[in-house]
This record gives sequence, C-alpha cells and structure tokens, in this order.
Amino acid sequence: MKIVCLGWGSLVWKSGALPVASAWHADGPELPIEFTRVSDGGELATAICINATPVPVLWATLATHSLREACEALREREGIPEERVDGVGSLTLSHRAAR
Repeated sequence: MKIVCLGWGSLVWKSGALPVASAWHADGPELPIEFTRVSDGGELATAICINATPVPVLWATLATHSLREACEALREREGIPEERVDGVGSLTLSHRAAR
C-alpha cells in the first residue's frame, strides 16, 4: 500500500519525526487552509477551514507499512493526544473497478 501525507505549513519545512520517504510535491489538491487556530505554543496556526479559499497543498510519500502506523506517526508529529479520535483523518482510494 502506498501511503502519502498531505501537508502545508511547518509540517513541510519541519517534518520532525514524521517518516517522509520522498520530496514534498507541489501538485497536491486544493484545500481550504486558513490561519484559524491557536497552537498549544500560543502561535497562530493553519488548519482546514470550510469557509477559506482553497489553496494548493503539498504531498509526500510516507515510509510506513500501514495506514494505522502512518496516522500514529502524524498524530505524534502534531502532538495530538491519543484520546482525541478526530485529530488525524484518512482517505483510502482504490484503483479497482467498481461492480
């Protein structure tokens, strides 16, 4: 399974322990990203905001063996508590023909 991570902001230029296995590619989808939250450190941070103007985001392949492992690595990188189930989302795509 090929797992990629969509990224913007500090995730791209300071990936930390996130197991990024490729360069960040600039041809990602457009998402409504805006400075809409205050991080735990007190600085203004970007997040997906339904009313924001969509902007292109980057993507990179992750060196993980499962979606669970990838989500856990991103949760740790972002400092999201384990008990917060809404902190990391995923979307699974298949190239198999629908029947």
